[in-house]
Amino acid sequence: MKTWHCWFAVWAIIECGNPVHAATDNGVVVERIAGQWHLDARHADLPRLLDMVAERTGSKLHYSWLPAPEVTATCVAVDAAGLLKCLFGNSVNMAVRELPLATGKTAAASEIWIMGSTLGAANQAATSQCQSSVSAAAAEAPAKELAIATWLQQARSKNTGERLQAVSELARLNASSDDAAIRTALQNAMADSDSRVKLQAIGGIASRDGEEAVMQPLAQILRNGNAELRLMALDYIETDQTLLQMAARDADQAVRDLASLKLEQLAQPDR
Repeated sequence: MKTWHCWFAVWAIIECGNPVHAATDNGVVVERIAGQWHLDARHADLPRLLDMVAERTGSKLHYSWLPAPEVTATCVAVDAAGLLKCLFGNSVNMAVRELPLATGKTAAASEIWIMGSTLGAANQAATSQCQSSVSAAAAEAPAKELAIATWLQQARSKNTGERLQAVSELARLNASSDDAAIRTALQNAMADSDSRVKLQAIGGIASRDGEEAVMQPLAQILRNGNAELRLMALDYIETDQTLLQMAARDADQAVRDLASLKLEQLAQPDR
């Protein structure tokens, strides 16, 4: 359980009221009504949508990659973190730190890290473009063995998106399945040429065996990976103070900030 995550309730309806601080842009509306943020997007460009959320709420967003170029959603939340939770679903992890209230502002703002290592398992709307190789029979088959066989085969695909989806599914299954074939596939995927696939595999092994089982590849990423990959790797480092302290001295500001946040949480007595 990542105790440093900070979640807020969201509702998928728009309440009646007079809109204030409204912003519209290419099918996106972000407005504040009666103390809550309302977002309505129809086939909106996802990077631009996130820019608007950050701009309107006064928040800072950090993310390494996104699962889809566009999104359709209707969300209501008390802050930016709640809107993002609504957009990406329960499978995506975030770290949230509150920012000081800016002069003239009445709504609190946050600095938010969206963990790219978990976006591969985001909601179906965000990953549907990667599902072409999974037959309808396999998707609907009740037999767990058939589903596992499908993902094991797709994990060897030459298509990066298909491998990402397959490894994400295998990582989820590994948490509850003691299957040697799944574990072998995840171990192989830790050497994948795509950083997103690699981090999903690391997470899948860590979910069953703990972060100690993947300390070596995580340490290698922190030393040699690019800034985006280093930020993603931090998602799986919860208790290793040596690696967190190394990341707290990173050349990238976002990596340093997230590592410092985790070290602060570790230092709390109730941890």
